[in-house]
Formats: sequence, structure tokens, C-alpha cells
Amino acid sequence: MYSPKEVNLDITAESAVWNTEDDQLEVNWEDGHTSQYSFEWLKYLRYRPPGEGQPDGVLKKGIKLWGQELSEEGNLPTFQFQKLLNDDQELYKWLVTLEIETGIAKIENAPKEGNQLPVLGERVGYLMRICYRLVSLLMLTPLVSQ
Repeated sequence: MYSPKEVNLDITAESAVWNTEDDQLEVNWEDGHTSQYSFEWLKYLRYRPPGEGQPDGVLKKGIKLWGQELSEEGNLPTFQFQKLLNDDQELYKWLVTLEIETGIAKIENAPKEGNQLPVLGERVGYLMRICYRLVSLLMLTPLVSQ
């Protein structure tokens, strides 16, 4: 399983060539892996000097406003806990859903044991300890009257 903590921040590219057949930049890295970047992606995420203005935003591009329809059966984006831990594509879809699309998603079938949120949090990135604790607990108590 891949963890963002394992990323070598000091890696350098050995070569970079433009693939005219696929219309993308191919970068070969010193650790042996290769990355491909499309022209549209590079253009959209390019650096812009202050004052030049930023694009509408990576996070605004596909945003979906929600209302009553999201509460209807089957419309709330739903993910399986174990699949988020074990499948990079599923993790990516979940993060895109949270950051770009709806901003909310349901995670089902988490183990009943406590402290599962840090397990998922470590899969995504670093967890930061705050003055209260590492992760705050959120508990849902059904049918409790006010």
C-alpha cells in the first residue's frame, strides 16, 4: 500500500520528453518510475505570477451544489472503508468527491473497534496533534431527545 509519507521530496528527473503520439509530457525519474502529464493538465496547473490571476480553481472546476436530492436514497456518495485503505483508485475517487465534487461522502463498513479514523487519516497523509488530542471523536447517538 502506498503512503504519501513515503514520497521522496528530493527526487530529480533523469529525462523529460514530449510524447507527440499521446500529446503528453513523459518524465523519467531517478528511482525508475515514469510520470505522464497532459498538456491541458500542465496548462491548467501552471505557475502564474502574482497579479496575473489564477484559474477558476482546481477545486471549483467540477463542484456540484447539493440540495434535497442528495438526501434521497442512493444519491449520497458512498465508499467502503477497507477499499479506501487498500485501493489507491478508490482513495483518489473519495478525495476528489470530498474536495472537488460534493464535499461530503459516507464511509460504510468501518470496523467496530475504536480509533479507525486515524487509520484512514494515516492513509491520506500526516495527522497533526492539536492541544486536545490527535483526532476528536464524533459519536452519533440515535433517538436521543433534546
